[in-house]
Amino acid sequence: MKTFSLAKIKSTLLLPLLALGAAHLSPSTASADVSKSQRALIVLSELEVGSSPELAPLYTIMERLTADVPRSALGGQYSTIKVLRNSSATLRNLKTHLYSLAANPQIKAIDMIVNTHGSEEVIHFYDGGHSMRNIKDEIADADAPYTSATYTQLRKKLRMLYSTACFAATQNLEWIQIGFDVSSVAIGVNANAEIEYPSVIHAWSTAQPYSNGFRLSNTDAALAATDGPVRLLGEMRQDMLREVNSKKRFLGNTSITINTDPR
Repeated sequence: MKTFSLAKIKSTLLLPLLALGAAHLSPSTASADVSKSQRALIVLSELEVGSSPELAPLYTIMERLTADVPRSALGGQYSTIKVLRNSSATLRNLKTHLYSLAANPQIKAIDMIVNTHGSEEVIHFYDGGHSMRNIKDEIADADAPYTSATYTQLRKKLRMLYSTACFAATQNLEWIQIGFDVSSVAIGVNANAEIEYPSVIHAWSTAQPYSNGFRLSNTDAALAATDGPVRLLGEMRQDMLREVNSKKRFLGNTSITINTDPR
């Protein structure tokens, strides 16, 4: 029987698209309603803890992309980029940074990229899995020196949420309820992040509507190419890869750009 290699499948699909994405990751020079000095980005990146063995090959390249791509592609577009990676990727640290940005009068828009493992209604931080209800309640509960007024400011500033976590579709509503203007998440096991990620970052960095970043990767044809071989491998091995479904669902205003003033 022919042996299927997940790493080979992914690299064959990924390399040409990564080259294309890297070639176009250039900052926008368009006039802004929200300028660079008023924007902040948080990247939550934790892919070492809580991963199933069969999913590990899906994240080998993502671990590099999650830190390198935002800094290189978006460094010229934000006054502040904070990467909470591995041991710093805790819910407490996320809350601390969100409130600090909310209290900063110079910051007008806060965007967030979530590169973690996920399961039904749960985000897996370095310090363990947290339900979206717990995340929502924790972020809403202001700690000294911050107050409920700071949380009100935070909700006004939250704008874009892009998640590559698996089984995150059930989390969409909570992200919007927390205060983000748009949220996009995967229905099942997310197997196309390495391909989708550069495209999303490129579209966002060049002031295109948020949804433009998914035009090439979120079609039925594209998903058949990325998800199909991986799902087949999972069916052959009878493991978690059978649940691959990288289709993204959206809530909120998908037409916003990096220049859009949050609601």
